[in-house]
Amino acid sequence: EQRALARYFQAPLLEEAWFATNLLVPGPLTQLQAVRDQLVSAYGPLAAVKLGKDGFSVELERAFLPAKAALDADGRFVALWFGPPVARGGSLEQVATEIAALPGGASLLVTRDGTVLAERDADQRLAVGSAFKLAVLLALKQEIEAGRAAWDEVMRLEGRFRSLPSGLLQDWPAAAPLTLHSLASLMISLSDNTATDALIYRVGPGRVEALLPPEARPLLTTRQYFLLGGQALAGLRAAWMNAGEETRRALLAGLGS
Repeated sequence: EQRALARYFQAPLLEEAWFATNLLVPGPLTQLQAVRDQLVSAYGPLAAVKLGKDGFSVELERAFLPAKAALDADGRFVALWFGPPVARGGSLEQVATEIAALPGGASLLVTRDGTVLAERDADQRLAVGSAFKLAVLLALKQEIEAGRAAWDEVMRLEGRFRSLPSGLLQDWPAAAPLTLHSLASLMISLSDNTATDALIYRVGPGRVEALLPPEARPLLTTRQYFLLGGQALAGLRAAWMNAGEETRRALLAGLGS
């Protein structure tokens, strides 16, 4: 994995042969290339890839990048995940200035014990990927407090829950028993998408939607999100992007479960 990660950051152009089909389903190779190019542009070229206690540390010129990777028998990536970059040295003011200089929009809020240390457009709403899983967790907590669920309740892993990484459960056998506590723990600690979808089905998407802003409705499972981003549903995706909430709910039937 270390050599594969190093090649990922050092090669001028990525090759499809380096990635298993599951990593190419959400989008074309150009998306993986764009992620790599953005990281290198923002934080500099690769210095080293080191093995850590929980994955790898990708050391770029100006940041450390937590990473997890897994290869199949042919040496292709079947899982690839990067955590938030950690700046190498420099003051908070320098980091805030670098963030403000990034292309596109940038929002920043750093606090300590309630005191704001740095901010930039801190009230701006951003679509931040897996942050919605906190709403799923809160909806589950509310269900448990209302007596409609319990942490030790057991669910069986169904096909409709199975999503793409990040996570572990996408590779677990069908009908594997998992408590709600285990699902929630995996969702938060590993950002497990399959665990997230299982909990969405358990609490009901409507209860999660009630905790999200209107523009996040209707709620998609992570599986539906990946399907909508794939090449096979390009037409449906175009219709979705230009539709209101009511039409989007009708379009959900085209995504399947």
